[in-house]
Amino acid sequence: MATPHDTKQLVSFEELLMSEIVHTEVLTRLRAVQFAIWAALIIIVLTSGCVSVGPTVKTYGGDKLQESQVAVIKGWWTFYLIGYQGVDIYSIDGTVLRATKVEVLPGWHELDIRYYFFSMIALVGAPFDYAQVGFNFEAGHEYRIKTHFKANAEYIDIVDVTTGANILTERLSPGYRYR
Repeated sequence: MATPHDTKQLVSFEELLMSEIVHTEVLTRLRAVQFAIWAALIIIVLTSGCVSVGPTVKTYGGDKLQESQVAVIKGWWTFYLIGYQGVDIYSIDGTVLRATKVEVLPGWHELDIRYYFFSMIALVGAPFDYAQVGFNFEAGHEYRIKTHFKANAEYIDIVDVTTGANILTERLSPGYRYR
């Protein structure tokens, strides 16, 4: 009659010791990978989506006016762990600025707006996409330039932050027009 010991394989002390070492080594490596993943996630959370606007550029002569006397137009740039993107006001009324925050006197102004991005994952820097727009800007109002995708195309919106109204939507044109 067979005993339970007959059907089981007996493991030597060396094999048992080796399996414990391998198990410990695997757990150590898994903990290191887990730590690296958590560290990367924390870095991404802390550095991604940091939206900023540069210094204010005034487009009129003389002393700086109060905000109630001018219109403020804001673009933006965002740095990610893997790249950056942004929108700037390349020019106003033919004057090249390359700025993300501009003060203008009230009235009609024509803007050249650029959208750009760079990704280290794809190792590509896209050409500047651009839009030419004109609008009657009001004193005491702040305008923010935003972007969105619709039907496989990139658009800009100019939003009057003071009233909350979307005052203009324009499709961006691809190309290297401005540098």
